[in-house]
Amino acid sequence: QHNSDLLPTDGGVIKILDAGEIYGMFPSQKGLIVFASNGIWAIGGTDATTFAADEYIIKKVASITNVNFLSVVDVLGTPVFWTQGAIWTVAYEQGDFVLQNTSEAKIKRFIRNVPSGSVEWVKGYYNRVTGILQWLYRSTAPTTTEERYEYNSVLCLNTKTGAFYPYTINTTTNRLHGVVAVENASREVVFKYISSKASGSNALFKYAEEIDEDYIDWD
Repeated sequence: QHNSDLLPTDGGVIKILDAGEIYGMFPSQKGLIVFASNGIWAIGGTDATTFAADEYIIKKVASITNVNFLSVVDVLGTPVFWTQGAIWTVAYEQGDFVLQNTSEAKIKRFIRNVPSGSVEWVKGYYNRVTGILQWLYRSTAPTTTEERYEYNSVLCLNTKTGAFYPYTINTTTNRLHGVVAVENASREVVFKYISSKASGSNALFKYAEEIDEDYIDWD
C-alpha cells in the first residue's frame, strides 16, 4: 500500500493487440494458449524466468482464425482441435509453441469434404484411459439453430497409434447433442453421449452409452 510500482506478484491486465474476440484459453505447462477470432497466441514467462506481472512475453502462434473452442480437446495437457480443412495441435518444441497439422498426411480429403457449416459446431472429448479422442459433427450443414447441436457422425483419433476413423450414428429415433468421458458402473472410463428422444410435445434427455451388442444403442 506504500509502493505503487508494479511488483512481480501483482495482478493486472494483459493486452493482446489485434486478437479480436477471445474464444477461450488453454492452460499448459509452458504458458497460456489463447484462441481468438484473429489467431492463436501464447502468453508465458521470459526465457530466464517464470511468468511475472512485470516480466512476460506474448507470441503469436498462428494466424488461424475463428477456432470453434468446443472442438478444442485437452489431450494430456496438449490442445487438439478441428478447424476448416484440418485438425491441429499446438506443441511445445525448443522453447516455442508450434502449430502442427495432424490430419494432412492421413485424412486430408475426408476432412475437407465435411461441410464448413458443420465444423463450426463440432464438439470433442478425450478418454484418458483408452487414448481415444472423439469429435461429434453433422454430415450435412445445419440449417436451423437446433440442428447446430444435433449430431449424426463421429470422428475418432487414437492418440496412441495416430489412427483416424469415422462412423455414423442412426438418429432416426434419438438425437445426439454432446459427448463426455466418465466412469461407468464397472469403473471403466467410457464415452457417454447426451441424447434426446421426442415424447409428445416434449423431449426426454438422457446419457447413452455404446454397449449394445446388436449395435442399436440409439434405437
